[in-house]
Amino acid sequence: MKGKRFTEDQIAFALRQAESGVLVVEICRKMEISEATFYRWKKKFAGMGIAELRRLKQLEEEIGGGFDTGQEHAKGWTEKSDKTSATMPHGPVS
Repeated sequence: MKGKRFTEDQIAFALRQAESGVLVVEICRKMEISEATFYRWKKKFAGMGIAELRRLKQLEEEIGGGFDTGQEHAKGWTEKSDKTSATMPHGPVS
């Protein structure tokens, strides 16, 4: 189940509140998010203004919703290694 999507303004507002001394627990309760979500935002967006946040979100959407998990590359790597192991002069590495 996919959670709520928050705007850049909402995320920036939450981070600014924490910087000004509001308890993280209070911010999370008001926004109905977990503390893990708040700290994930803090790690990812710390020090960014609203303009930078918007640009980052736009780039992530263009890429396809975020960062690559590496699974596609790992799959491609195993397929390539299977093909090349048969053609390697010294045989597969154990």
